[in-house]
Amino acid sequence: MGIGTELVNSGLKIAAKKKRNMTSTITDPSNIPAIKLFKKLGFTEERKRIRLDKIN
Repeated sequence: MGIGTELVNSGLKIAAKKKRNMTSTITDPSNIPAIKLFKKLGFTEERKRIRLDKIN
């Protein structure tokens, strides 16, 4: 099991102990490895967001 999987599973265990019935995550749409990990762990894609930043 990879570090990312362990971290997400630890967070899910904490959420379960707190009796949360939903857990969300926000991931950059270009972060394909993270998206694959979350989908593997049962997360589903609800919507995509586009963030536009301007740095002066």
